[in-house]
Amino acid sequence: AAVCDVLAWCALAVVLAMSKAQGPWAVLRVLGLTAALCAVLLAARPLLAAVASRYAGAPVSGPVRLVLVVGLIFGLAAVTDKIGIHDIFGGFLAGLVLPRDTVLFRPVTTQLGTVNRALLLPVFFVSIGLQVNVWHAAARPAVLTGGAVLLLAAIAGKLGGTMVVASAGGMPRTSALGLGVLMNARGVTDIVVIGVGLSAGVINGNGFTVLIMMALITTAMAGPALRWLGLWAPAGRPAS
Repeated sequence: AAVCDVLAWCALAVVLAMSKAQGPWAVLRVLGLTAALCAVLLAARPLLAAVASRYAGAPVSGPVRLVLVVGLIFGLAAVTDKIGIHDIFGGFLAGLVLPRDTVLFRPVTTQLGTVNRALLLPVFFVSIGLQVNVWHAAARPAVLTGGAVLLLAAIAGKLGGTMVVASAGGMPRTSALGLGVLMNARGVTDIVVIGVGLSAGVINGNGFTVLIMMALITTAMAGPALRWLGLWAPAGRPAS
């Protein structure tokens, strides 16, 4: 699942580079700079982890740690925006390079996660909902048909593909199907990518609505499917 998310972000960077750049050489330039930035950050990650571990016991206040983390996030966002890809890609890179498991930065990542779940995530979903026009898309037979085909292809690709590979690897059939159900749940990552595609002009309003509905449906079906398979039960009720 983590590898799929990373590949999705890499694919997003390529698409944004192609949509914004003027000509093939400009695309290669953007992709080259992005690859160079990723290489530098991956090389710097062990160094950052070593520095964070060395100064784990330093008397650094919480606000100073927060400023350091937020500065890294917005700094990389500005760099990626300057390169020619979306600034959200810089925030993603900051999450990859940040030594979050160290004593120095673990409290900050926990605080950011709390703020994200309590405030930023609901606001994000409200902004997405305000841009979705289900009735306008459903009134067009071509859009509705395309959405149904997209939903079937999405389920077959993620759920079916994962189940086949997991079964070939020796996983029991029920567990392989459950893993496919979990991989099929798009969640927040795909919705963020779809929103970036709309803001960049890669997709239109109908395409945005169809993709968002696909992501929501495949995510919502995970719970009932896992209960039906006997792999998950609500609190107080044991799974089979």
